[in-house]
Amino acid sequence: MLGRWLPFPPQDSSALPERPGVYVLADQTHQILAIAAALNLREALQDLAAAPPLPLRDLATRFCAEEDPEPNRRRAELIDTLRARTGAFPPCNRRYPRFPARLAAWTRHPIRRAGQPQAPAETLNVSRTGLMLALSKAPPPGAMLGLQVETPFGVVEGEGRLAWTAPNKPDGVCGGVTLRRLRTAQDALRWERLVGSLADLVMHD
Repeated sequence: MLGRWLPFPPQDSSALPERPGVYVLADQTHQILAIAAALNLREALQDLAAAPPLPLRDLATRFCAEEDPEPNRRRAELIDTLRARTGAFPPCNRRYPRFPARLAAWTRHPIRRAGQPQAPAETLNVSRTGLMLALSKAPPPGAMLGLQVETPFGVVEGEGRLAWTAPNKPDGVCGGVTLRRLRTAQDALRWERLVGSLADLVMHD
């Protein structure tokens, strides 16, 4: 499935190809954490190593890079192969780790200046920059949503853009939301604590 594993961060970035391809990040037990496509492997891995997003910095200890003229196709192929072998996706398949988390949530659309989110929802996974929600129904992709998520550290309020939707059996839909704004600094701190605590569970599972 993959080639030779190397230490992460890269010890010699100049040896990395400046061509399209995919890179895979793993922890010290070789559990795959991320599978990502890149138009320039050297640039992508240098950027990731220079400013790694919390908590990926604390998880990834090795990587594998593979040149491919169609990186998105190859990335999808690797993810499908991994899912067929293990029955699960990696915790993240892009730069920011996504951690499974079922938390009560509420949404509102359109966003209003006053009032609370009205539609109940549930998170399926969360990351530093977004979340996946289980919804009874959803507006079209691209819509802005008001959000509330109940975390162990308090309710987090903010706004996000609905990036995509898909059927969620037996009924309802699931949707990927990109966080655009958290209401206060306290909301941002609570969200960081949530993602950090989930990362610790992965590290010590």
